[in-house]
Amino acid sequence: MSFWPLARTIAEQLTEAAARGPLLELGSGDGRFIRRLAELGLPCWGLDRRYPPAPAAIPAIAGDARRLPFPDAALGGVVLPNLLRHLPAADRPLVVGEAWRALRGKGILLILEDEPHARSAAERNYRRVLELLSRVATGRAEASLERKATELALVDSLGDPYHQGVHENTELVEDPMAPLDWLRSIASGSTEDLDSLRASVATEGMRYGAYWTLLYQKPEDLSP
Repeated sequence: MSFWPLARTIAEQLTEAAARGPLLELGSGDGRFIRRLAELGLPCWGLDRRYPPAPAAIPAIAGDARRLPFPDAALGGVVLPNLLRHLPAADRPLVVGEAWRALRGKGILLILEDEPHARSAAERNYRRVLELLSRVATGRAEASLERKATELALVDSLGDPYHQGVHENTELVEDPMAPLDWLRSIASGSTEDLDSLRASVATEGMRYGAYWTLLYQKPEDLSP
């Protein structure tokens, strides 16, 4: 879980946004992040292009983040955890634009990404997993994104962020060998990098470490 616990400021912003409408997680995958939002008592949906999130009690949609199946101003918040880095650069403004369109006034758009710079061997191991994933998995664009570069890329469409920061994930990777086993199952050719990483994980372990956030708030529509 790359983004837990959420910083108090972010949790408060999500709670306020959820009072204005449901939250939507884009790229919800196995549903771990959205399950945590539900545990906070927040109404939420999950959308993923391949399969719905795991928790059966949470509404799930299989769909394209570039064409959201929601009308204008339908959502209180949209959350993008580790999504933008997996998208081609040309698709990122489309996804962000769709999220912005579907937000109500004073709704929030929250981008979370793993901080690229590791500070320990255990954190380096996690980031090496991300790098290998970006190389072998179809449709994955980049292993990581820098916060400042992402902010500058979005300034024309979103303006300046309402809030930003770097936060610490204090949770351990539950089963650090599991992603390595999965990567081996889909890798073709040499597995030398995986063997080296497995040896490092066995010695040093694996930690998520820090993550960065950009939070944007949509202006309230004051038109009659």
